[in-house]
Amino acid sequence: MSSQNPYAPPGTQVDNTAAYAAQDSGKYASRGKRLAGSMVDGLLMVPFLFGFMFATGAWQAAMAGQRGFGAGVLTIAFSFVMYLLLHGYLLAKNGQTIGKRLLGMRIVSVNDRQILPVWKILVLRHGVFTVLGLIPFVGAFLGLPNALFIFRDDHRCLHDHIAGTIVVEV
Repeated sequence: MSSQNPYAPPGTQVDNTAAYAAQDSGKYASRGKRLAGSMVDGLLMVPFLFGFMFATGAWQAAMAGQRGFGAGVLTIAFSFVMYLLLHGYLLAKNGQTIGKRLLGMRIVSVNDRQILPVWKILVLRHGVFTVLGLIPFVGAFLGLPNALFIFRDDHRCLHDHIAGTIVVEV
């Protein structure tokens, strides 16, 4: 077949990431919207997480004061799988969780406003603080500074700075 074939279909390379970046307003998502989106995502996890904890006996053990590291790690692993099942597709396609989609927000790179690979969102935005949260005494105090960073001018939490992300309105 000749490359000069006048009947050949045109060859075009389509880059959808530029289209996603063009769709955001460029405006930082408000603190209230981010909080509401996070609450929606958290509430979606509650029935799955409590169901898992009751089914495995982790809830009963915790209420009896028996805190086991293994049960905690197992619960976190289950939470991670459920998070992926609930939000993975939207994160990969649009840079959104269900809560962010409902409220018109998207997670993008702070440098070029492109959607990030899912692994980067999961490892850097969520994984770092999940692992640090397992450290006794220290982990319990990291959530507050993470959240308080949102009161800076760029509305970015500490996990956004670590991952190089920003949440914008769509």
